[in-house]
Amino acid sequence: MSFWIKTILEQSYPQANWEEGVDVNDDGVIQDSEKLQDADQDGLKGSPKDWEKYYHDNRQALNNRAAFFKTADQSSLSVDNPIFNVLSLESEIVPNEKVQKVVQAVHDILKQVQWHIEKQSGTLKIVQSKVKRYTQNPEAWKVLLIYTVMKDQFEFGDSQFLLADDVSAGVVNCDTSGHLARAVAHELNLPLSMVVVPGHAFLRWSGEGQAFNIDQGDFYTDDYYQRRYPFEQSQIGKDAHYLKNLNEDHVRANTLINRAIMKNRAGDFEGALQDYDLAEEFLDQDIQVIYNRGYAHYLKENYNEALIDLNKAIEKQPQLAEAYRIRGNISWKQGHLKKALKDYNKSYSLDPFNAGLNLERALILLSLKKYKKALPILNFVLEQKPNDFRALSARGLVKYKSKDFEGAMQDYKRALELKPQDQSLEIPQKIQKMLSQS
Repeated sequence: MSFWIKTILEQSYPQANWEEGVDVNDDGVIQDSEKLQDADQDGLKGSPKDWEKYYHDNRQALNNRAAFFKTADQSSLSVDNPIFNVLSLESEIVPNEKVQKVVQAVHDILKQVQWHIEKQSGTLKIVQSKVKRYTQNPEAWKVLLIYTVMKDQFEFGDSQFLLADDVSAGVVNCDTSGHLARAVAHELNLPLSMVVVPGHAFLRWSGEGQAFNIDQGDFYTDDYYQRRYPFEQSQIGKDAHYLKNLNEDHVRANTLINRAIMKNRAGDFEGALQDYDLAEEFLDQDIQVIYNRGYAHYLKENYNEALIDLNKAIEKQPQLAEAYRIRGNISWKQGHLKKALKDYNKSYSLDPFNAGLNLERALILLSLKKYKKALPILNFVLEQKPNDFRALSARGLVKYKSKDFEGAMQDYKRALELKPQDQSLEIPQKIQKMLSQS
């Protein structure tokens, strides 16, 4: 299902009524070809085939209007290639030059895969031999070959949330490498579906023959994912989507979530919230949508709305450490220190090595004047992050209150070295005098 044409048209003509028509060629007259038609004769206007026909009939004018259309038209990829669905959503916040790089990357990988097949290369024979250990599906080696070629062109590791950004940076992750692999597989008539578990994505064969999962070039069973990425069994059910083949609406929703995360990072909280709401239309009551939307509300200082989503997220997934942490932040900002500490401690029990969380726990204890409890936490934070300005200044205060004046002076001195002009650093008068004499 290709929804990308509609997406780009709506971006290009935000106020358009497509059934009444739009003068896309700017000749002053709305032609019948410029009105959305029931091309597939299903009795409805607005199916992917209807939009494909609209684009076909107005190709030149639309290419001139939107760079994305021109990029897609000049490629040799099929109009329903799923890569265009992802890129059409990302194109709202990334330049077309990055879109072009993704399309070119798909071309390059496809060309190399076809070369290996045509030449019956040594790499191809190694791939065919390897795949037999994992599945008897006669098409599996082609999918593994796609990933093998991809690894010659990209580094696999931690990356950004958007496909276009990853390809430009030359580093792809489980999610973005899956989009590239699906795009190449589509041109080779290999049916692959995206599958997700909490915090991770991979591909699954969705055609005839033995099903198999492939994850950045490795084969794993469903049991592996349930052990490695634990989640409640109820989240595999009828209304959930973990470990299920995602349809294109689900892929769209996940792309919207990633776009929203990038908008959050850029400070466009309102845009992020709109994207989360759009994603929820396809992933009703999804934990990712609920938590991330709550976080966006928190950043926008909509604390009541944030608490609604964070409470829902905790109810659905009680092991979600970050939800407790952000809820604790809200309680702190609202002056409910003991309530905040309770959430921080719960978050700590789930994620004990999170330095940022531990610093927040210590600062709350400081506010509650529980200095002895704060000190070992601050020591732990500074073991992980020796140059953390806030942790050093907080430990300086704790040591001062504990009458360890020499230790306090050393921490304040280090904090001053890191940020000599920081006006937030309040140094006790006794320590100021010690510093001036040292």
